[in-house]
Amino acid sequence: MIVKIFKKLFLNIPETVKFVSNIEGKISRDKALKSILETFSRKIVLIDCFPAKKRTGQIDSKIGGYPYIEKNGLWPVCILCNVPLKFVMQLNKDDFPEFYFPHGCNLFQIFTCQNSETAEMLDESFNDQHYFWFYFKAEENFEWNINVISESDDQCYRSQYSDIPECCLNRKSMVEYPDFYNYPPKVREFIDSRYSPLVQEYIAKKFMSAWGIKIGGYPKYFDASDIPSCCCGKSKELLLQISVNPDQYRNFDDAPSTRVVDECVIICLFICRDCGVNSIEIKDTYF
Repeated sequence: MIVKIFKKLFLNIPETVKFVSNIEGKISRDKALKSILETFSRKIVLIDCFPAKKRTGQIDSKIGGYPYIEKNGLWPVCILCNVPLKFVMQLNKDDFPEFYFPHGCNLFQIFTCQNSETAEMLDESFNDQHYFWFYFKAEENFEWNINVISESDDQCYRSQYSDIPECCLNRKSMVEYPDFYNYPPKVREFIDSRYSPLVQEYIAKKFMSAWGIKIGGYPKYFDASDIPSCCCGKSKELLLQISVNPDQYRNFDDAPSTRVVDECVIICLFICRDCGVNSIEIKDTYF
């Protein structure tokens, strides 16, 4: 029956518009459903990246390129294998005040180790250990020295990471919702009793968590039970998600972030804002 409906819709555009319009109207009049959506909605900042036309500033928000390095500082290396880390992202507080910054800090960075020969890679827990984050109180007031990688490590760094495009970041404030399977059982049962499977599918696709790079909201492909808890007893909240959108991804030009994050990986940072910076935890998953 559903197959027949879909065939009819896809072969008849006016019918499709009418069908969607009817669903939208039904949803807008359903006060109970609107109450559920309002209760579980969360504000997020969706971050879009695009190739930079020129080298970005040392404290600019960015993906790829060269991050801010403290004066007389060295490029960070993996604490497990001592290989230079791969720079992923840098966020400036002026651009993203919604992000968590400890008192006195205005710059956040995240790096990753992609040394496939590291013995610890064989340990399942390594997946959650090979990301490294840093906060700085940064000022763009000194000569920027990007030659911070030692000669012995330079060849390794260049061979693995030189193809990362330098990208600028745009922001978009919006609202998102949990994926359908992450609603409490009673909410799912209520929707199931109220709507047909076809309408449920429409609701699930229209009101869902966002793919891509975002601050806040619901982590994609994480069950509610996978959200880490803080030592204070509270559940941590999503601080940052880094992933590609599989519905839009076709090649590296479509999603420059795939040069720093594998197209099948979702990186999530969690935090307890009451406990602060020491509660930050990084987890990743695959889809």
